[in-house]
Amino acid sequence: MQAALAWSNAIEWVAAGADIGALALMAAVGHLAAENLVAMNRGLERERALLQVRERTQVRLDALLEVAHSMLEGMSVEQLMQLIASRARSLAGSAMAAMAVPDQDRNVFVAW
Repeated sequence: MQAALAWSNAIEWVAAGADIGALALMAAVGHLAAENLVAMNRGLERERALLQVRERTQVRLDALLEVAHSMLEGMSVEQLMQLIASRARSLAGSAMAAMAVPDQDRNVFVAW
């Protein structure tokens, strides 16, 4: 009878040890999962930042291409300066923009 009781106690201790081991393993897995989640979020933040840079670059290139096409199509200087000021205002996110260039004598500035 005592042998059976001893075996029963031993089995309970083994089961308790297995439970503790399982809890420790779950804690380790949870910690690794949390680290992976943090790393994944950092990666997503980097990707979002790169996407924003690419989008801003694309907008700038589109504005530059529009001005270049307008020049090649023979747009008047006044219209061209207005287009450049308008695109600069949009790119800068400002309410207004102005341009000024010197006249042929480089004395007086002409503004658009």
